[in-house]
Amino acid sequence: MSTSDLTAWTTVADVVRDLAVSGAAVFSATIAWRGLNRWKQEQTGKVQFEVARQLARATNKYRNAINDARAVVTLAAEFPKDYDAANHTDEEEAAAWGHVFNNRFSQLRDAAVELQTIGLEAEVLWGEEAKRRVDALIYCVSKLRIGMESRLRQYGDGSGRRPYQNEAIRKNDDIVFGSTEFTDVENPFTEEVKAKLNDMQDFLKAHLSEFRAKG
Repeated sequence: MSTSDLTAWTTVADVVRDLAVSGAAVFSATIAWRGLNRWKQEQTGKVQFEVARQLARATNKYRNAINDARAVVTLAAEFPKDYDAANHTDEEEAAAWGHVFNNRFSQLRDAAVELQTIGLEAEVLWGEEAKRRVDALIYCVSKLRIGMESRLRQYGDGSGRRPYQNEAIRKNDDIVFGSTEFTDVENPFTEEVKAKLNDMQDFLKAHLSEFRAKG
């Protein structure tokens, strides 16, 4: 082998060696990239599962709170201790019911704040489909608050003492108070809340089922 042939061979060998090293590096980088991508997907899945789980828990808390806030039966213990149910003025009655509604609504308000907070995380992950469902439930909270305020005004002016003689008051009471557990007849607002809760539940079931299937 001549000197020129040896030089040429050395050059070719160097190129082949460099290509082999380069190929190994590319192969290693590809494996590393795939591993990193898989890790990112796993981490994203864990985050989504945790947010879905927290949203489900917050939704259940909201369901219990709005049902309690609209309880048909008002216990004597819910009224102020100095309230005389048999002898009171319209102003005293309004103040007493204000005490009842405030205590009932405070628990719902806390549940709604928690739902909204977790809802923001859900919106980042799932966009409008999550935001729409959270907003629908929060709207029911606002609707109940307005209904309670209207009922207090009715107690204050005396019109709330005979609610079933006034169609407007009856409709407002359907918002403020839920249906009893002893009848299958539900009022419109109860049905509205149920439908929105069911919609959220279906949304969460779909995502949680997806995560379990991947796991």
